[in-house]
Amino acid sequence: MRNKTSSAILIVIGIGIVLGWRILQIDSSHENNEQTEDLQVETNKEGDPAEESQIQISNLERNYIKLTPEAQRKAGIQVEAAGSGIIKTTLTLPGEIQLNPRQEAHVVPQIQGIAIEVRKFLGDKVKKGEVLAILQSRDLADLRSQYLVALQQLDLAHQIVNREEILWRERISAKQDYLIAKIELAKAKVMVEAAAQKLYALDLSKADLAEKDVALFSHYRLLAPFTGEVVDQDLSLGESVSVGTIVCTIADLSTVWAGITVYTKDLATIQLGQKVKIKAVNTGLATKGSIFYMGPLVGKQTRSAKAYVEIPNPKGYWRPGLFITAEVLQEEIEIPVTVVPEAIQTYQDHPIVFVQHEGIFEPREIILGRRDSHWVEISEGLLAGERYVTRNSFVLKSELNKPVEED
Repeated sequence: MRNKTSSAILIVIGIGIVLGWRILQIDSSHENNEQTEDLQVETNKEGDPAEESQIQISNLERNYIKLTPEAQRKAGIQVEAAGSGIIKTTLTLPGEIQLNPRQEAHVVPQIQGIAIEVRKFLGDKVKKGEVLAILQSRDLADLRSQYLVALQQLDLAHQIVNREEILWRERISAKQDYLIAKIELAKAKVMVEAAAQKLYALDLSKADLAEKDVALFSHYRLLAPFTGEVVDQDLSLGESVSVGTIVCTIADLSTVWAGITVYTKDLATIQLGQKVKIKAVNTGLATKGSIFYMGPLVGKQTRSAKAYVEIPNPKGYWRPGLFITAEVLQEEIEIPVTVVPEAIQTYQDHPIVFVQHEGIFEPREIILGRRDSHWVEISEGLLAGERYVTRNSFVLKSELNKPVEED
């Protein structure tokens, strides 16, 4: 009986131990579940990494712009591959178009007179030797009279020599008389030549010297020194003109000079033969040339020197007095990656280009380097061969500036 009681007690105790262990296991599992839930709640409060990654990707996808080929065509978007290009570094200087001094002449009378006829006026075209005006000159009439007198004296001297030679040969007069006559003949020849040279110095020809019309003896003709155009005139009918007065200016405008102002700080960079692009201010005119002369003097007031470029001007578009800018080529450098200036846009204060990936366009931040009017160097952000938008990239930029609609 006692043994049975003891066995029952042991069984009860064993069952109690098993139940207690089981209860402890349940409590431990419940606590672990609560900790896991708390950890999940805390993690969600801080931001799930996977969820955050999805948000970043979603935002990045919003910066990609999708356009159909038809939409690209309508927007005028053009795409090319980035590649190498030659960038030219230039120095821009001011200047002015000038007359070519080798083809410019001031017409001045070499004798005093009064304008009795004016044939050419400002803007008229003239040919070499053409009469510009006629002056009536008393001094010219005197010189012509002296020439005619000298001719008469020469003729008389010839007659005296011939007569004295006959008398001497017939032994009627002495040989000394004959020699004196020859001396007088020589003097007469000198006087004729001297009178003729005075007239030749006034641009008179032999035909003019042979003129017999006394009424024309006082007419002095002003002649064009070469073919060109009357670019300045200061002569009126009836005006009295003195020796050395500039009555008009003739210029051949088939070529003109570009006078470029070179400041002292830039003198070391300017050399003969350098290529120059000349642009006329506010006219749209442009041409190219090279420096053929560099002035050796620096102006006391301007502290600058002059460089010159000769410009062909067959149609007369380059007018003396036009202000110009001269782009002097300094060097040419081949750059591995370049884009056209029109491709570059500014987004959030950074330069970008739009890179094409099949049907989408990626706004790519870039770092710029050197540039000229045709190419811009890309130091970082774009590789050679990548296709980028070269034209109408502003259309894509406008899409970036549109507000994003929430899903």
